[in-house]
Amino acid sequence: MKLHLSVPPSNHITAQIEITGSKSESNRSLLLRALYPEITIENLSNSDDAEVMEKGLQIENGTVDIHHAGTAMR
Repeated sequence: MKLHLSVPPSNHITAQIEITGSKSESNRSLLLRALYPEITIENLSNSDDAEVMEKGLQIENGTVDIHHAGTAMR
């Protein structure tokens, strides 16, 4: 996934980006959604890594069991 957007901080951008459903793109998209909650994501990977990442990003306090999901750990 190669994407570069430059937008002045005071402007609002609306865009639609298609992802392939790979674990890598899904985890990156989940991280972006954690930072920008207005983002909606379709076609997320159903891998353990993506599920653990999504659950981990929703927990504000406490312990997250990442099992063997290395990307979520990093």
